[in-house]
Amino acid sequence: AIREKENETFNKLREQSLNKEKRTPFGLLELFPYASHNETYWIKGTKKINKEIQKYMRLEKLLYSQQWIFCLLAFIMKKNPKLIVYFRKNSYDFVVLMREFVRIGNFGNEIKYLTKANPTTAKFSLANTRYFFSDLEEYSDNITFFEKVWNFS
Repeated sequence: AIREKENETFNKLREQSLNKEKRTPFGLLELFPYASHNETYWIKGTKKINKEIQKYMRLEKLLYSQQWIFCLLAFIMKKNPKLIVYFRKNSYDFVVLMREFVRIGNFGNEIKYLTKANPTTAKFSLANTRYFFSDLEEYSDNITFFEKVWNFS
């Protein structure tokens, strides 16, 4: 019965995502194209990363494309106060940057911010998700989690 319900939930999401008559329930913005790998991956085969490049990886500086994406994200968040934002990167520097971004932007209280619980896996699931600013709400199971995240039941 659980597997059947999971398939039903998946099919609802698929229908909502692919049907041109329906609103797609999610969008993807890649702010940090290098975030899929840690710094050791990027220095493989070299002695070390150039100090100037490290400033971007440590978020001491932002690329112009990142600045533009932050502006786009701010616009989306201002226009849609009922969002769920999921951050795949959860290093200390990123958390500090995003908390400041949210504070300065003064975005609506109804926006929920999620991040992955396990830094080594990018899987989006109840078990690998936590609230960015507080404890995760109690969801009874993955089905309930996805129904709330994708906003259907």
